[in-house]
Amino acid sequence: EHSGCVFQSNPSSPIIFHFRRWHSPYSNALIGRIVLDFELLFATKDPTKAPSALPSLSPSITPPPDQCSITACSCEIGQVDYRGTLAVTNTGLPCQRWDAQSPHSHTRTASNFPDSGLEENYCRNPDGEPGAWCYTTSDVRWQLCDVPVCTPECCESLAA
Repeated sequence: EHSGCVFQSNPSSPIIFHFRRWHSPYSNALIGRIVLDFELLFATKDPTKAPSALPSLSPSITPPPDQCSITACSCEIGQVDYRGTLAVTNTGLPCQRWDAQSPHSHTRTASNFPDSGLEENYCRNPDGEPGAWCYTTSDVRWQLCDVPVCTPECCESLAA
């Protein structure tokens, strides 16, 4: 189920945004102090051009409230605090081990970034990318990962 919202910066060319509310009350994306609980499905200028099948929701990006830790979710911008075991990218590609130089050679190693948690093949952000990421085991050099975002209550409890 989805709903539409019309944004009209130019009266002759409105854009229609279609959203879907996430199923879980804990499936929220935290941006500053604003909590969003809707997923943008698509935007169009032509209301007759809606896709025939809406994209399915990705798995909940926020862990249940009883799983509040830096191994379950991230509170910081860029997800530099994440120390979980997610080891696939946002498109499902397996991550390359940080101590491996094949198939992609790199300088993001535990010795060069000792405080970044570069263990195994887990998604991390040692160098200021927009989010946690990894080198992949495919032809794609690297991709971001879908690291869960902690709820505001979780972040407050972790900061205390």
